[in-house]
Amino acid sequence: KGNGWAAQLSYDLMAIRDRGVGLRSAKAARLQARHDLAWREWITAEQARLAAVRTLSLEETVALAEAGAQEADNLLAASLAAQAHGDLKTDDVAARRLTSLDAANTLSQARKDLAAARMDLNSQLGLRPDTQLELAPLDLIAVRALSYELDAEALFETARRQRLDLQALEAGYASQDAQVRKAALDAFPSFQLTVNRAVDTAGNRTLGPAVNFTLPLWNRNQGGVAAAKATQDQLRAEYAARVFATRSEIAALCDSLTQTRRLWTETNVQVAALQAQATAALAAAGRGDLSESAAQQIQQVLRDRLAARAALRQSLAEQMISLELATGAPLAPSS
Repeated sequence: KGNGWAAQLSYDLMAIRDRGVGLRSAKAARLQARHDLAWREWITAEQARLAAVRTLSLEETVALAEAGAQEADNLLAASLAAQAHGDLKTDDVAARRLTSLDAANTLSQARKDLAAARMDLNSQLGLRPDTQLELAPLDLIAVRALSYELDAEALFETARRQRLDLQALEAGYASQDAQVRKAALDAFPSFQLTVNRAVDTAGNRTLGPAVNFTLPLWNRNQGGVAAAKATQDQLRAEYAARVFATRSEIAALCDSLTQTRRLWTETNVQVAALQAQATAALAAAGRGDLSESAAQQIQQVLRDRLAARAALRQSLAEQMISLELATGAPLAPSS
């Protein structure tokens, strides 16, 4: 007598049935992952641009603060000399000393903010902390912000077409839709084809096919279908919420940019008037018709307005970048 043995070869016929929906789900999931990654890269790039804008603005602020601190020191030195000759009261000198201290504190804080901004920019770009970058002038993007034609509804439609996070959600919905289809197919009987081959110890041989199937008589995979549909509904709600938030964000940015443009125009008018007044004050001080301290006060008012304009320039650039971030791609210049 020989040894007995048996062999069995099975094939799940449901693999053929489920191949199409499985393939569609996998392709959509892959597309979703690619869009998600590209969206994160886009956000990182725009955040780096915002850091660059802040760095450029702070460089201008530091330059203005340095000029203010230098003039305050010069005025204090002149006041101390006048006091030594008995030409200036102690109260006036004390006031100018406080002005000099305030200007020095302002300059110190501006330099700290600039150092932090440069550190943040290098960190976002993955560079060494001591790397010195040559940045494009801030006026380039500020001019675009002033000239771009704002149409919130058109920008929203652009965002719906090209924002990668929305495309990722659409791909995720398509992938889940295939999963819902798969769960629905699982409610039907599943089949398995088997071929058996056996030899017993007496030498008797058997060979035959078998068909196995499972009948979902009671629940018909209702739990699986419900779970898949719930996930699909969640994705649909998330997409609708993201679209609504995008519309609101773009509308708010357009309104804010419009207001900043108005302030920019008003500030430029003020700066032009103050520049003429400061020039006249310096000339009058040179002739002895105006005190040096009065002329310096006018110069300080001018620097304050210049600092305000620098902050508005920064705001224009930041809002333009934020608008590009909200629409999902760089905005083409208005024709």
